[in-house]
Amino acid sequence: MPAAATAEFFVEVENSEALEEKLCEKGLKVIEVYSDWCGPCKSTVEMLDQERRETDDPVSLQFLRCLASSVEDFKEYDNRSQPLFYVYNNGEEVVQVEGPNGPALIKAVKDNFPQPDASVQDLEDNPKFCARRERLKNQSKD
Repeated sequence: MPAAATAEFFVEVENSEALEEKLCEKGLKVIEVYSDWCGPCKSTVEMLDQERRETDDPVSLQFLRCLASSVEDFKEYDNRSQPLFYVYNNGEEVVQVEGPNGPALIKAVKDNFPQPDASVQDLEDNPKFCARRERLKNQSKD
């Protein structure tokens, strides 16, 4: 793979808390879940990078990577031989793509990309954000 097709635009998510923080933000998140022994998927990098460059909106579209064994919600997917991709829009899972299916991922991004006037810009509509805010409020009462 040429050097230009590296996956530098992916943000590595180290643990469950970091994932929750990212999902509490506005916008569309494409999350790659991979196993330690096989590493991230290289075959989808060029297509996703092209989509990222065309979109050119780091707030509305982010690409994340999670080592399955490091994130509680994804531990059941550890030791898989194929990657698993999740697409979240404003904190809600909208699509799951199994395997290195670049065309399906691009379709999911295009179908779910937030419109300028969409509610994705309102964190009050983000269930992850609301649940986290409520949990933190309850913890501060204790």
